[in-house]
Amino acid sequence: MAKEISGATSGTDVENIADENDRSEPVRDSGAQKCFEEASRLGPLLLLCLLALYVWPAFWGMGFLCPAETKNIEILRHVIEQGAWLAPAVGESAQWPGFSAFFVALRGVCEYFGQTMPLSALIVSGGALCSFLALSGIWRLSLTAGFGRQAALAAGLIPLCAPIVMLLARFVSPEILAVALTMFSLCCFCSGWQREKAGIVVPAGFLFAALGALTGGPYYLLLPLLTSLIFLCWTGRIRRAGKFDAVFGFALCLALPAVWLGCVILRGAADGGYLQSLFSVFPLPGNPPEFWRRSSLAAGIMFLPWLLLVFFVSWGRVLREATRTLRGSRAEFAGAAFAWLALVCAVLLAPVGSGLTGTGIMAGCLAAPLLGRALTRLSGFGSRLFYVFVILCLITAAAGLVALSFSFAGNWLFQTFQLNLPPGLADNPSLPGIGICCLTAAFVLARFTDLTKAVGALLACSLLTVVLAQPVMLWFAPRLGDMGMAHMTDIDALRRSDAEKYPASPERNVPAVREQPQQTAPDGEQPGRIVAPEEAPAALDAPGPDASLNELEPGSSPAHSSTASGVAPAPAQEDIREPPPASLSNGTAGGE
Repeated sequence: MAKEISGATSGTDVENIADENDRSEPVRDSGAQKCFEEASRLGPLLLLCLLALYVWPAFWGMGFLCPAETKNIEILRHVIEQGAWLAPAVGESAQWPGFSAFFVALRGVCEYFGQTMPLSALIVSGGALCSFLALSGIWRLSLTAGFGRQAALAAGLIPLCAPIVMLLARFVSPEILAVALTMFSLCCFCSGWQREKAGIVVPAGFLFAALGALTGGPYYLLLPLLTSLIFLCWTGRIRRAGKFDAVFGFALCLALPAVWLGCVILRGAADGGYLQSLFSVFPLPGNPPEFWRRSSLAAGIMFLPWLLLVFFVSWGRVLREATRTLRGSRAEFAGAAFAWLALVCAVLLAPVGSGLTGTGIMAGCLAAPLLGRALTRLSGFGSRLFYVFVILCLITAAAGLVALSFSFAGNWLFQTFQLNLPPGLADNPSLPGIGICCLTAAFVLARFTDLTKAVGALLACSLLTVVLAQPVMLWFAPRLGDMGMAHMTDIDALRRSDAEKYPASPERNVPAVREQPQQTAPDGEQPGRIVAPEEAPAALDAPGPDASLNELEPGSSPAHSSTASGVAPAPAQEDIREPPPASLSNGTAGGE
């Protein structure tokens, strides 16, 4: 088996050397390509940094939430308040338990370290973490399939340079987490099925598949299982499924949903129609041609312009190597065959998915490793043609955004292309600015980038996309409320509602002098109380309704505070004073 693995590696290296020899131009390293080679050593760390540049405005309350996100957040709020994460549902809206359990666990980790996270910050950070897990799954699947380190980084950068990044980075939905779990499941299966003894890799793949099903539905369980079955049959290793690790993992995969279902039935959640509401969101499409048309259109829009990369591949070389590649897909190129099978199965199982969002993101994430590999194998001429097409797309987008700011041009676009856009879109003053930014990005890409180096130009596109996303999130997104989109929810409004419902007061748990009950002496005089120096700052800074303490200046002393509150200051020496009651002595024990 070790010879087989080493043979796969050497075969990939030989293929890469042949690709380099087929290039029409001499190989010379550009600055962007050198940066890409160094960045490929960082792996997911670079993806995390780029993703953070997309989501940081959401932490400041900039942006809106669509109705699907609002529904998910309402269910999450109900789970946090009631603790019903086993069967999360609000009204007729039901949800699989994995998404709520993930956020409850994230909140529990923060509370363990003494940090109370409000709901607005929880959904933004949790959504960003789900997106990072999905990007890490893309990167890992590329490495497991044997595409190489640079192709793995290219596969992770492609979703960050496409419109799908707005879903990956800002969309709060169970589908993102389910896609991430399924990607890790496919990584485990791709590595484990090629080895006779894989340890815990194959059981981990089954576990991730079960967790994906409990997060997004049966689609995310059927996809890795069907891919594994077809792959084992194709490579002639069907007996590998009878090993102990495979049988144990399959039993674990069935036991986990069964235990959850039993707990739901025992708790009586099934009597309230929870399971019926949960499975009602998986109807088969009544009009299959219309479903496939909408699915293809959604996938094309989410991954423009990178899906058109297939037209710029050197098909002559591909056809020449087709026989050798097909023969090697059972052994040395088995990882690439697994990636292709996963993509085909994701498309074929799309009708049983939970919707276009989940199935589209799943198919896009599985296509990313293949697109990354194709990009790294582009010839110099093909790379130049492709990025010229990208530049033309940026110029077209800039012209369209500027044209929308004029009423006559906007009406012509609406009537010609039958666009159903918000009526206030043309009045948004940020559109011309975004169009100018797109035009500037096209100029930078054409003038200062070596378009013959595919991976170097990809890194430049990634940085330009991050720059273009800033005006969209800072100018365009905050003005969505002025465009007649009453169904959109403002993130800042969610922050304000959380602040009103759960006011943050870090000092509310600190014992203060003013909260201690005052004891009246028998002779009608209030006894004095000694305030230790180390306790005095906590006593003065603690918030509360006491007006006398609020009127204190920062430089006032404990003696002044006692006088202002109507309590006589304690004498310097009070050795003959009787010991205070137990309630007061407990309050001063820490200071003394």
